Amino acid sequence: MELETIRPETLVPFGDDWAQPTGAEVREMLKRCELTGSEAAALVGISDGRTVRKWAAFDPVEVEKAKQEGRKTNMQRIPFAAWAILAECAGFGCIWKNKELTK
Repeated sequence: MELETIRPETLVPFGDDWAQPTGAEVREMLKRCELTGSEAAALVGISDGRTVRKWAAFDPVEVEKAKQEGRKTNMQRIPFAAWAILAECAGFGCIWKNKELTK
């Protein structure tokens, strides 16, 4: 099983330097955590896997295109808190901590 790339800028504390993960990165994170959508939903405290599927479908280019055309999509951005929980589960550590302040 080949692992896909997760951009380093998605693995930093929330702020101006944090980049919104794409759906592909969410799918990769779920794979690294070995979680189904339902299991991920339970882990991050949401009601069911449908929201996780919306996060996994997020394509910023498609969302912007739909917005310009006045269409809605069934995609959602993953909130930082949920992403941080998944990142910790996948072994990336506590990305919400500012490493410069904890030295």
